[in-house]
Amino acid sequence: MRTIRGTPLCLIFLVLFLGVSGGCRSADAVEALASAPAPPPTRLTVPPGAYADAFRAVTRRLSRDGWMLDRIDAGAGEISTGPRRGAGLLTPFTRLGASLGDEVRETVQGTERRVRVSFRTPEGYPPSANPLGPMTARVDVLLSRVIRPGRRLSPVSIRLSSVARDPLRRRPPDPVSIGRDVAVEQELAERFAESRRPAGDRDRPLLSRTPPA
Repeated sequence: MRTIRGTPLCLIFLVLFLGVSGGCRSADAVEALASAPAPPPTRLTVPPGAYADAFRAVTRRLSRDGWMLDRIDAGAGEISTGPRRGAGLLTPFTRLGASLGDEVRETVQGTERRVRVSFRTPEGYPPSANPLGPMTARVDVLLSRVIRPGRRLSPVSIRLSSVARDPLRRRPPDPVSIGRDVAVEQELAERFAESRRPAGDRDRPLLSRTPPA
């Protein structure tokens, strides 16, 4: 099968077809996503006395997985990353979508993801209120997408695609929040749950999955 930099030609033609046929509906799709009911949060449980090790384990895991850390505040119990961008099938080395359909849509539209992990006591306070007590860690993967009106995809070559520009617009469009990526949240939560305590107590997990309420 012929490919362009590892991407099969048939997939590229599929992307172009979907982009041409569905590009005019991208704004409506984003509006529908933004108005959809919020899914239940993704949470993990941290046992008493394990907060410091759990916080370090989450930070190291995100860094090892290629996320650029933006905020690390152990007192407030907050870890956040900068945006991670992907172009779907055209950037297979940064694939984050949960399905082929996600990858096709991201090839046409482009999506940014940010990770935020928040640690709280059972009463909802920051860890500084009781750093040795049990904690709950909430994992959020926030999705945003840049909507570019007037985008014209060429059926001949991606390089021939163009965007009609508004001469009155002085800066690029801002990303539009479209909700959370629950599939990536759950994948990250599973990776965090694989973390173990330091030597001497490695059989006990630092974080465990919390069933949805």
